[in-house]
Amino acid sequence: MLTKTLGFEEFYRVKNYVSFSSLACFHRCPRKFFYHACGMKTPDHPALTFGTGMHLGLPHVWRGDQEGALKAFLTEWGDTENTEKRNPVTAVELLEKFAKAHPQEGGLYEIVRPPKGEEPSERRSDDEVSFLVDIGALKLLYGRIDFIARMFHDQGLYPGEYKTTSEMGSLFVQCFLNHPQLLAYYLGAKALCFEEVKGCLVEGLRTGKKTEVMTFPPFVPDEHVLDQFIEETVETVERIVKYEQDQTFPQCRFGCTPHACYGKAWFYCEFQHLCSVEDWRTLRDMYEIEYYEPLKDREGE
Repeated sequence: MLTKTLGFEEFYRVKNYVSFSSLACFHRCPRKFFYHACGMKTPDHPALTFGTGMHLGLPHVWRGDQEGALKAFLTEWGDTENTEKRNPVTAVELLEKFAKAHPQEGGLYEIVRPPKGEEPSERRSDDEVSFLVDIGALKLLYGRIDFIARMFHDQGLYPGEYKTTSEMGSLFVQCFLNHPQLLAYYLGAKALCFEEVKGCLVEGLRTGKKTEVMTFPPFVPDEHVLDQFIEETVETVERIVKYEQDQTFPQCRFGCTPHACYGKAWFYCEFQHLCSVEDWRTLRDMYEIEYYEPLKDREGE
């Protein structure tokens, strides 16, 4: 019998939906999922801030407004410390290269007006569309698609995602084969659109000394892959609900460090300090508290 997690009744907020990012967080460590649901957060890594800034700027590029694109980026970047790979100069280069690769006349696709979806409490751009879809789990599946494209070669609709990265070789491209985020977006777009949704798109933007923009080949999921993803998500949500009912979110120390257990370097868990003491609440003041509620009017439904 697992010990009840301290602070559940005080700080934990139950939601009626899950997102790709929350599912990924839960799979790495249920206790990390718990801390996020308790409003715990740390300052964003510069890589995440840069990515968010580009997400804000790129919709302006589609409308031929390079000045507005840079302004949107700088609004997000703010006083973030510049690095060799991520800084306003790099942002300008990427925005200009993106504009050249996606001319308003021609190109591979056009952005279509997003269908009506769930209205988020915050929006990054007019191209963004949110979805909330029932896949048969105990919670709804939520997501925010960066844009929906109509490909000229087949006139099909493709939910699209912008990705910034410092490395854009074959390994990075292959990351998106059967990627759960794209599978979630595909299901969300299918639920929202009245036309055929044929696959997903990824726009890669490489930072660093050599900047690069690349439209990845469209990803078209197989039905059996979608079925497996739905089964996995349903099972994961069942575990989340059980932990909520038992008020128990166990620690998974295999996900604490960025290297030894998973074989690849990544970020340290930002909540390691909380799991090193008997009562994590004694260190709660070390963290920013912000309850992320993208669908505020749906809380408690």
